[in-house]
Amino acid sequence: MAAPDLDDLAEAIYPIVLAAARSRRGIITYGTLCQRLPNPWVDLAPHDPRLGQALGLIGRRLRAVDLPWLTAVVVGQERQEPGKGFFDDAFPKLPAAERTRVWIDELARVKAAAFPEALRDICP
Repeated sequence: MAAPDLDDLAEAIYPIVLAAARSRRGIITYGTLCQRLPNPWVDLAPHDPRLGQALGLIGRRLRAVDLPWLTAVVVGQERQEPGKGFFDDAFPKLPAAERTRVWIDELARVKAAAFPEALRDICP
């Protein structure tokens, strides 16, 4: 059997992030996301580069079909905002001083959007 790849990880992450976006709280920490991952990803840590890569993959696929960056709902435990990688992927030329405002706007777009139930249902 082939080793799971980044697409597999993105597929595993997507429903967890979608459920978080639809929840009353509307966000999920990187740590909680990792705790909810199924096999073979149960040992993935919040700072594992594959997590950021898979989140970026999800965001780019959604943006390709004019949907907001669903992964805006994934935040750090302490700051309760996405990490630098989110901003580098989603808004690469954004000045650091504007990150919080743009992120809040993106969260509002996420709340208002209708996302497909599965990542594989997105056809750019």
